[in-house]
Amino acid sequence: MEVALPPRRMDFALSADGRQAFALLTDGRLRRLDTATGGTAAVIPVLRAPNAGGSVTARMALRGASLAVSDAVAGEVALLEATTLVLHRRLRVGGAPRDVLLVRKGG
Repeated sequence: MEVALPPRRMDFALSADGRQAFALLTDGRLRRLDTATGGTAAVIPVLRAPNAGGSVTARMALRGASLAVSDAVAGEVALLEATTLVLHRRLRVGGAPRDVLLVRKGG
């Protein structure tokens, strides 16, 4: 099965089981792909201030059912549920967060 990735993406993540893939696009949308069918399962706007032509790049971190997306232009990190892409909250961190890492509490 070949999965066509959208052009102009800033970051890409694959779930541990390989069933889902996530593509963060330069227009600020997050796309969840079903790797079994090759189709798009969901698309949501996630970046408040997309930066398609600039040098600042957003990044994603995926761990289990949690997905974090850094928004360097807005100075935030968005926390989402990976399967549904439901936004749980936005953390205002200031500055220009670029890389993001999810860790499990207690280890």
